[in-house]
Amino acid sequence: MDDFILYPELERCFRVSMRNGMFRRLSRIQKAFLRACLAFARRVGAISSRVVVSQLRDILRFLAPPRMKALEAGLRRVREMFKCFESRKVFRFAPQVKRWLMDESYQLWLGFMYLNEPFRIG
Repeated sequence: MDDFILYPELERCFRVSMRNGMFRRLSRIQKAFLRACLAFARRVGAISSRVVVSQLRDILRFLAPPRMKALEAGLRRVREMFKCFESRKVFRFAPQVKRWLMDESYQLWLGFMYLNEPFRIG
């Protein structure tokens, strides 16, 4: 993960969140924090404080569109599957599985399946 956030990235996330309505779901403190960071980054160019960047990343992750959240979840699942298949030597007898795991549409599908999975206890 980067140790800084550039102004264009912050501004893009802010604009998208304003358009899709996710900005309204933030608390008053989170909104004020985001706006203050945006003003600071506009003046300086980037935010490099580790504490501020980590708090800002949490807010930006919340504001991310569902497609981005699904891609992140899909990539996590692909990494798990890759380790499992590699340890069991699946790629030796089924090399096409590796191509499936690298396909972005498959990763997106895995991510949406994970995000829409019902909550299970136990």
